[in-house]
Amino acid sequence: METPLVEKHEAAGARLATYHGCVLPEVFSNFDDEYRAARESVAIFDTNWHAIVELSGPDRSRYLNAIVSNDVKNLGEGHGVLALLLDPKGHILAELEIYALKDRLLTLSHASLRQRTVETLDKYIIMDDVALEDATDKLGSFAIEGPLAAKMLDKAYGIDLEEFADLDVRSVHIDSMPCQVIRRSHFGYVGAEIIAPRKSLRCTDVHRL
Repeated sequence: METPLVEKHEAAGARLATYHGCVLPEVFSNFDDEYRAARESVAIFDTNWHAIVELSGPDRSRYLNAIVSNDVKNLGEGHGVLALLLDPKGHILAELEIYALKDRLLTLSHASLRQRTVETLDKYIIMDDVALEDATDKLGSFAIEGPLAAKMLDKAYGIDLEEFADLDVRSVHIDSMPCQVIRRSHFGYVGAEIIAPRKSLRCTDVHRL
């Protein structure tokens, strides 16, 4: 699977590599400079290692709640939770991020576990009124994190991360691009992950941020 941002990365001088079947940037300049930027200012990084599944229908929360390790049935709109996808014997099949949108649940896993995750989530939909869509080929993502990330998002797009709790999600438009913004930290600082249509990401210059 190839990141939809591959042409943008190459134009910015990135060296690409394959990680568990995902083609992603390995380095743009050097590790020390990039690590320093993340710790002292802001880092923008490609998170297109996700497998993305959407669940819709009136029984979606109750159904997913029955096969994962955390409380989904009481997850309110605009909030998220981390959970484990389990088999009937309680064995862990995948780690999930689950976000409650107005009309569906947005579920993120790892692309290397895409087939198993999709098959397992679909397998037990029998009498439940739930529709499943594998949206991995439709949606993409990138993240912004660092001590200046919140200030930058507010200045550039009017997104105030201070209004978000951890794992909160909001549907917004960025440069006319419909997307979901999630308050999500990958290495300890306030940050956001942005989920958007892959075709829109191909036209968006994330490096100008």
